Amino acid sequence: MTIDFNPNTKQGKRAIAAVNGLLLILIVWFGIANLLHIKPPAVHVAPMAHRSMPSTNAVDLLPQRHLFGQVQADMAVPTTDLNLILAGVFANSDAQDARAAISVNGEDTKLFGIGQTILPGVTLTKVFNTKIYLNNQGRTEQLDMKLEYPSLQH
Repeated sequence: MTIDFNPNTKQGKRAIAAVNGLLLILIVWFGIANLLHIKPPAVHVAPMAHRSMPSTNAVDLLPQRHLFGQVQADMAVPTTDLNLILAGVFANSDAQDARAAISVNGEDTKLFGIGQTILPGVTLTKVFNTKIYLNNQGRTEQLDMKLEYPSLQH
């Protein structure tokens, strides 16, 4: 059996009217259902007293985790009294390849590597960008590079 939806025939007019009637019934039914829809009553919760508790938020805990290690404060390393001038440094990420250009007792500048003896009882232990650490008979001392030089006048 086929349904004729041709509006020029009697059967088509009845089919269209039936479909329109069903659509109207569905629209009214959904409208009434929405109007009569009873929502559950809102639950009112009394506010909690504010207590200061440690944060459990993972983001707040990140600084306490020291993901990249802890920063160590620079020890108070005394400046050396030796007659040395730090003329330059060749810092390197591999500490064993770092070098320092040092003038000893006003003589020509020489390159020294980590662990090399500069004077009897004095060895180079660390090279930084503008300073070096020396081991002077078991005591750590610092030699800074002179960053300001007086102007040369003739």
